[in-house]
Amino acid sequence: MFEREIYQSHSLDQNGIDDLLSLFCDQKDSFILKSHMNWAEHCTECVMPDCFTSCSFYTPRPDMKCNRFEGGIKVLRDTQRQSILDITFKNWGKLEAAGASKMMTRFSGALYETTDILAAKAVKKLPLSFETGRLLRKKIYGAKNKLGANTGPEHVYAADAFFVEIANPGEKDISLTVTFRNCDNPAAFFQRQFILSSGYHRFQISVSDITRQVDLNQPYLCSFEPVGNDETARLIFGVLDFVRLNPDANMNNSKSSEFSTAPQSTEKKAKCVIWDLDNTLWQGILVEDGIDGLVVNQPAIDFIHALDKKGILNSVASKNNKEDALKVLEKLGLEDMFLYPQISWDPKSQSIANIQQALNIGMDTLVFIDDQIFEREEVKTRHPEIRAFDIADFEAWKNAPLFDVPVSTESAKRRQMYADQIIRETHFEQQDNNDYQDFLTQCQITVEMEPLSETTSRRAFELAQRTNQMNFSGTRYSMDEIQDLTASDIMEAHIIRCKDRFGDYGIVGLAVFNAPEKRLEDLMFSCRIQSKYVDHAVLVDFVDRVGDELSISYKATQKNRKSAQIFEELGFSVTQETNGVQILTRSEDAAPLLNDIVELQHVSE
Repeated sequence: MFEREIYQSHSLDQNGIDDLLSLFCDQKDSFILKSHMNWAEHCTECVMPDCFTSCSFYTPRPDMKCNRFEGGIKVLRDTQRQSILDITFKNWGKLEAAGASKMMTRFSGALYETTDILAAKAVKKLPLSFETGRLLRKKIYGAKNKLGANTGPEHVYAADAFFVEIANPGEKDISLTVTFRNCDNPAAFFQRQFILSSGYHRFQISVSDITRQVDLNQPYLCSFEPVGNDETARLIFGVLDFVRLNPDANMNNSKSSEFSTAPQSTEKKAKCVIWDLDNTLWQGILVEDGIDGLVVNQPAIDFIHALDKKGILNSVASKNNKEDALKVLEKLGLEDMFLYPQISWDPKSQSIANIQQALNIGMDTLVFIDDQIFEREEVKTRHPEIRAFDIADFEAWKNAPLFDVPVSTESAKRRQMYADQIIRETHFEQQDNNDYQDFLTQCQITVEMEPLSETTSRRAFELAQRTNQMNFSGTRYSMDEIQDLTASDIMEAHIIRCKDRFGDYGIVGLAVFNAPEKRLEDLMFSCRIQSKYVDHAVLVDFVDRVGDELSISYKATQKNRKSAQIFEELGFSVTQETNGVQILTRSEDAAPLLNDIVELQHVSE
């Protein structure tokens, strides 16, 4: 819902954003209940009516309110089930709506939106005087605020979340804040900041987090405002409402490879859970109660072991004396369960950033558990993608879908593989000559390629669901599709294993080769082997096998662009592009390729 009575124009600048638009939710299938907040153009410094004469930024709209968006609200798509708005914020511009207390059913919501669409068209066609038209638009705006706020069978307290979907079509990051604020008590507010990189983003804000600060039974406003931008900020908005999710809906559009990690989940699966210690893994405060005064939280300990068996990593972010805390973890038999534990008096957002960088996985695959709302909010303010839970709600979130990950024989080995990597990095840091390629040669990296089989299909499926940074097609194979590859007469599917003198990485990659077309259709690797020349060795092997006739299918995403530099380094360039899929080939005069770091072998099943 938005100011249709004012803006019905369609954005003319849709170049390069068709793929982004395909990622936005189809509300009919995605939600059972949804609020219908009336989003409108506002000014952060509004002092109506004095601004009409005193503000040099004042630019009138058809209703004489101030225009704070470049060209107003531009409408990219508008139906009863989906509205997508294109907004370029000028100085002091903000997108704001009167808060809703109720959510409508899908039928009621569709009827409400249809009525508004027809009313807006009627206002545009009626031969009204300026003043009559202005007053009519004002009446419609007020009526929509009241109906949208109070119509529906369920209160927003019963929502699964406040759902936010935004796309940044530009190249520069944009910092955006969302603020909930009670009208009669401006000091009572909830605020969250998002750092929006280029591409599509989807967030869910916990209703309980909002209601700790804002009374949703009282009138409130919700606003979105870019901050810290030296120039205008263009953003594309979809759903901005409280929702009850449809459990049967596939929220992860298959084209939304950057966002989705599993076809039937509404959010990315967890790859690492980061735990607080005091009053979380144990009851008590270590520096005050001492080791003997602590009471172990056994359900949490059991959960850590269960996660480990699934291949979900665990770590620690705790404000504590490191030496004392490690003694407790050793006493509990947990010293080996946590990777890169961060125990210091630094802000926990910094500790989590250290863990994320060390593990080299997406911030949106991390989960943070802490008993203190201050710590959770401090972390989410800096890292809005992270999921943060209160240990007091353990029973409510322990069975969440984000912990339901594909499990294979590799899963239980994942922690040990990362632990081996810690040893590798420590060894490298201790070298007198930090020549990286020399170090890799000393690592004795061996890669084995073998045909995909029934016994390895589960791990291949897991890779297809979890890989982002080194998934060069963005494909998310289902289990049935993986099994079809094992029997295909056209597609050659290979799993890729890797080991070095420090340990075994296990199955780290999947390659799908179209033999008749001589085209590498899919190539994906676990980020564990990033920068270890494994991708280089595999590509060189295909070039040696096929020669300059080899072509590669590549679809750029925000996550894989950096890793995809390997293609340019090996002399591949774009020769064709269709629907965002690029076909890469090597020129005949490209330099010969060498692989003198990684030993690659072909093995049978």
